[in-house]
Amino acid sequence: PEQGLARHPRLRDPPSARLLPILPLAPAAASAGSVGLSAGAGPAAPAWDAPPFRGLLTLPTVRGLRAAQGGEPAGLVLLQQAADEAEILTIAVRPGFRRLGIARGLLADAIRAVATSGAARLLLEVASDNAPALALYAGAGFETVGCRTRYYRRPAGPPADALIMALPLSPP
Repeated sequence: PEQGLARHPRLRDPPSARLLPILPLAPAAASAGSVGLSAGAGPAAPAWDAPPFRGLLTLPTVRGLRAAQGGEPAGLVLLQQAADEAEILTIAVRPGFRRLGIARGLLADAIRAVATSGAARLLLEVASDNAPALALYAGAGFETVGCRTRYYRRPAGPPADALIMALPLSPP
């Protein structure tokens, strides 16, 4: 597992996140269903099925990390890195495991993984109305660097803007 990587100075793991192992996500085990995600998982959640996850994880620039408790999937993060820039493609936690620090643990390990791999900056996109995610990312040191107006289409209600956030990374 990707344990023991350099700690990012702005992000500490909450006690509950340290209890769950964060492991590499293999293509064979990769699916949105493996963490209980669906089109209704959140206000901006896309419908991710197993083929897109597996396809992404076969790319040499993409890697995934997963959290599990007692063999039960709890959450995942997918990352893509090209040269010195990395991006969080998606991060998700199953509804029954939310508010336990799992997203923070996944984010901390994602930051450590890309920093150790030579990334100088980590990017992500988040819906402007996703208050829990915005608080998580701001607490980790991400800052808004751009906006895609009306990017996330919703079945009901107006589209939400996608905020582009960035975190500068120090060399390990």
